[in-house]
Amino acid sequence: MQPCASISLTSAGQSRFTKLFAGESGIDPYTREVSDVYQDIFGEGSFIGKGIYDVDAFRQAVDGRFPENLILSHDLLESAYARSALVTDVDLIEEHPVSYAIEASRRHRWIRGDWQIAGWLLPRVPGPLGPNGSKAKRQLNPLTALSMWKILDNLRRSLVPPSLIVLLTGGWLFAPVSALFWTLLVAGVVFLPTLLGAAIELMRKPEERDWLVHLILTSKSTSRPIMLSLLTLILLPYDTLICLNAILRSGVRMLFTRRGLLLWHMRSYANRNACRTLSDFFMEMWIAPVLAMVLALALWISQSAELLFCAPFLLLWLISPVIGWWISIPLSPPVLDLTVDQRLFLRTSARRTWRFFAQFVGPQDNWLPPDNFQEYPAPVIASRTSPTNIGMSLLADLAAYDFGYICAGEFLRLAKNTLATMEKLERYRGHFYNWYDTRTLKPLCPQYISSVDSGNLVGCLLTLQAG
Repeated sequence: MQPCASISLTSAGQSRFTKLFAGESGIDPYTREVSDVYQDIFGEGSFIGKGIYDVDAFRQAVDGRFPENLILSHDLLESAYARSALVTDVDLIEEHPVSYAIEASRRHRWIRGDWQIAGWLLPRVPGPLGPNGSKAKRQLNPLTALSMWKILDNLRRSLVPPSLIVLLTGGWLFAPVSALFWTLLVAGVVFLPTLLGAAIELMRKPEERDWLVHLILTSKSTSRPIMLSLLTLILLPYDTLICLNAILRSGVRMLFTRRGLLLWHMRSYANRNACRTLSDFFMEMWIAPVLAMVLALALWISQSAELLFCAPFLLLWLISPVIGWWISIPLSPPVLDLTVDQRLFLRTSARRTWRFFAQFVGPQDNWLPPDNFQEYPAPVIASRTSPTNIGMSLLADLAAYDFGYICAGEFLRLAKNTLATMEKLERYRGHFYNWYDTRTLKPLCPQYISSVDSGNLVGCLLTLQAG
C-alpha cells in the first residue's frame, strides 16, 4: 500500500529552490484529492520505497528473483513483482533538498538506479546466483507491459535534457534551417504543456467569478509552472551533464568493472552537496558557461547572422551558475512583527473564544462542550458533542492556562473532569462515536465512527500531553 508523498511545511520554505520545486506542502485531505493515471486506469500504483506491505506475501513475490550487486533502485522493480496500490487518502511527509546541487546528487543516483534495471526490458532478465555461487542464469521476464513501460519511461526522462541539447546545438551549427526555428522548437517543447494548462484554466472560469479576479487567480497559479519551465531551459546544460554522467557510469560499471553499482553516496555527491558560495556553483556547473562561450565563438567564427536568435539561450546558460546559487540560498524565516492593534484584536478574540468554553462546559453537560450555541431567534444550546469538539475543548483549557486566564490547578480540574467523562462514553473498538448527547452521554443515532474525528482527537490529545 503506497501512500501519497507530501513535502513538510518547514522544508518547503527553506529556499527559493524548494518553494519552486516542492509545490504545495502540508496536508489538506479535504481539497487535495489525488488522481493517478496508473492507479485509476490500470488498477495499480508505483511503489516509491515507503509503504505498508504484507511481509510474507512480499517475500514470496520477490525472494530468489534478483541478482546480487546490481539493483540500486529497488522500489520500482519490487512494485513490478509484488504489485502496489496507491492510497490517496494517506500522506507521508518527506523533506525536500534545500539546494539545487543536492537535488542534482539525488537525481544522479535515481538515474543510475533506473539504468541498472534496464535489463528488465528484455525477454530474459538477470537472475540470482546458482547453487554454490555458480553463474547466474537468465530467467524469462515476468513483468507486465505496464511495468516495463514504467521502467522505459524513467529511461526516457533521463534522455530528455541530452536530446534537447543535441537538437539545439546541432540545429544551430549544422542544419540548413534558421536557428530561430530550433530555438522556438525547443522553447515550445518545454513551455507548451505549461501554456496549454494555463489556457485550459483560463477558459474554465466559474460563472459567479469576476473576470478580473479570475485572471489574477489564474496568473498566480500558472506563475510557478512557467518559472519551472524557464529554469528547465536555464539549467539544461548542467542537467544534461548529470544525466550523461549517471548513464555512462552505470553502463561502464555494469559492462566492465562490476564495482560501485550499489554506492548510495558517491564521493562526488559530498563535493556537490557542499556547494554554498557562488564560486562553488561556478566550479560545479562549469559546463553551462563553457558551452555557451564555445557555441557563441563557433557561431561568430562562421560569421553567422543566426547568433542573434541563439543569444537568449547562450546568455541564460552563461549566468546559470548564478541562478543555481541564487535559488539555493537558504531563506531566513519571516519575522512576525504585530502592531499594537493586531495584538489587541488577537487577545480579544482569544478571550471571547475562551468565554464559550468557560460558560458552557460544566456539570450540566457532564464537562463536555456543546456543539454550538444559537442566539437567534432564541438562545439554544446544542447539547451534543463530537470527538473533535472534545479535543478542542481540552486544548482550549490548555490555551487558557498558557494565556493566564486560569491557574494550573483550575486547568487540571477542567481537564480531569472532561477525561473522566470520556471514560464513561460508549465506544466501538476503542473509537468514540461521532456524536453523543452531552446530557445522557448516549451515542446519537445513526451511530457511526468518523476516522476524521478520531484523528482530530488523537492530534489534540498528543498536543495536550506535550503541553
